[in-house]
Amino acid sequence: MQWDQRGAGNTYAVNDPVALASSMTIEQMTSDAEEVVRYLLKQYGKGEIFVRATPREARWAWLLLNGIRNGSTPI
Repeated sequence: MQWDQRGAGNTYAVNDPVALASSMTIEQMTSDAEEVVRYLLKQYGKGEIFVRATPREARWAWLLLNGIRNGSTPI
């Protein structure tokens, strides 16, 4: 599966930037990622997933997933 962060990718052109601005926070993007992880784990009945990120997102993805693994980001 490919997942683009909120306000990017295929929905970028159809979203109103002003309306979307209030949801463009680190907290909301983290929550979005956690929701995607939960969905994938449940949908495929797995205990872990493999994440591949572009260099631009790699550090953010690593920090998020490291927090999930260590229990500091609840899922």
